[in-house]
Amino acid sequence: MVMETLPSHSVPSFILSCSMLAVYNLSKMKPSLASDLETGILRLALHGIFSMETQTTEPHSVALYRSSFDTLDMMLKGLLSEAPTISHLLFILEHINFWIRSQDPQERFRAINCSISLLRHVNQQSNFEKSGELPGLGHQVAQFAVCITDSVEEVSYQARDAINCLYQLLLNHMGFSTTEPIELWCQETEDKKMLAYLDACRVGEIFKNIFTEDQKRAFLQTSLLAMYDPLMRISQAGILLVYSLLGKTAELMRESAEDVEKEIYMQLHKLRILREVPEALQNFLPN
Repeated sequence: MVMETLPSHSVPSFILSCSMLAVYNLSKMKPSLASDLETGILRLALHGIFSMETQTTEPHSVALYRSSFDTLDMMLKGLLSEAPTISHLLFILEHINFWIRSQDPQERFRAINCSISLLRHVNQQSNFEKSGELPGLGHQVAQFAVCITDSVEEVSYQARDAINCLYQLLLNHMGFSTTEPIELWCQETEDKKMLAYLDACRVGEIFKNIFTEDQKRAFLQTSLLAMYDPLMRISQAGILLVYSLLGKTAELMRESAEDVEKEIYMQLHKLRILREVPEALQNFLPN
């Protein structure tokens, strides 16, 4: 499956589904696919599904997308079964992350939804290799957490679900059983924007207790990059995540979402325009 240039939007086609089914069947054979070939397959398949044009008023179009998504899901699980390790999972998720950063909210939603399905599958398996500290898990938590402050409500809630899955994965990785449902998120306000700010802060507060030092470092690196993103929804999340892991969120939180947004904007202005390091970060960032 080779394509030198990809269109901006994918056209629904049974050919793509048949191709993904062929890859799924090949995944049952040895040896495993080479990583560069797997990258090419992932790039083509993810583009085909996440950018697929669908008409919500046409049942055939919706049914074709759902069928194609299910086939993609099956293919990804088949590829993962070739090497059932957390590092291979992170390899696949990193390809999906490209679409989580899309400016199209539908593509962001589809990408996170795909990640959730894959993570739930992994959490139900007992044969996954759990060796190593895997700093990439810290990076992946931050990738999802950046979407908590997304202006599209469905994307924001999907990001929370994805983080729930990663939290369970980390606990399983550490050897802890998680049979009871875990409530990670705030229930303190009905203001959805304020709730998004509070929940973004919760991420660092929760994960800093179970992250290794390398995972903390990867989480902070990803969050710092987000702070300097030109899109405000991303930079807002980035600074909240950095402050939360450092235990400094009290310096950003205010009584209302509007006041929190003003405080965030002021701190970002200091960092990005004035080149000043906020007091809360002076022991962490060089002047």
